[in-house]
Amino acid sequence: MSNENMAKAHIALTPQQVKELNAIERETDRPRTRIIRRAIEDYLTKYRNSNPDFAARFPRTPGLIDTEREFKPGITTDIVVVRGKRTEMVVTPEGGWRMPTEDDYVKEGEVGQLSIIDQEK
Repeated sequence: MSNENMAKAHIALTPQQVKELNAIERETDRPRTRIIRRAIEDYLTKYRNSNPDFAARFPRTPGLIDTEREFKPGITTDIVVVRGKRTEMVVTPEGGWRMPTEDDYVKEGEVGQLSIIDQEK
């Protein structure tokens, strides 16, 4: 997701929520911000679907909401500033960085490859 489409928000979480987020982040290798953004987008999508009048009052701009693609398990990423732009890069086994390729991402429909937070209950 490009940073141009992002806005900062400050939230306060309970100590239990922070503890659980820390555990999920460690167990799934997913950054906390990605977990929170996915949870918020999931809630907004459900709310919009169950409240058509809300969806009509607040239409979405096509292309503005990017769906974050999930990296395959075991792929480590890091945010690197390249030419003044923050970019998520794949960390190589040698400790360097490279741009993500299509093979680095989970393909849609591959439920077995998703993190535990993305799998249907």
